[in-house]
Amino acid sequence: MVERRRHKRHSVDLPCRIAWEDGQTSGRISNVSLGGALIVKAEAVPSRRAPVCITFEWEGQRIQLDAEVVFTVDHAKWGAEKELGAGLFSVKFSASIDEVRKTLAPFLEGLATESV
Repeated sequence: MVERRRHKRHSVDLPCRIAWEDGQTSGRISNVSLGGALIVKAEAVPSRRAPVCITFEWEGQRIQLDAEVVFTVDHAKWGAEKELGAGLFSVKFSASIDEVRKTLAPFLEGLATESV
């Protein structure tokens, strides 16, 4: 299968907070790239196309990015919320690639160092 993504994905398992206009939740970042992220084990799921703000910590540094929800899965519909949380969703970062690269640089450099 040919990979069609523009940006390399990095598998991670990081706690995060997600806030949007009428809600907020906690979850875990499962993978991240310069284009966006996959949030799993979310306690609540924002609606598709909702603007959100994702915040997480990396080596004592707070990292925050604005994004838009592009895909959602509601685990409650399948009776799997106990095991998997309310759902999962993917986001596309709102800032330019250069801005996202600058914001994520310490984090991505740390991931590269860990994998060596």
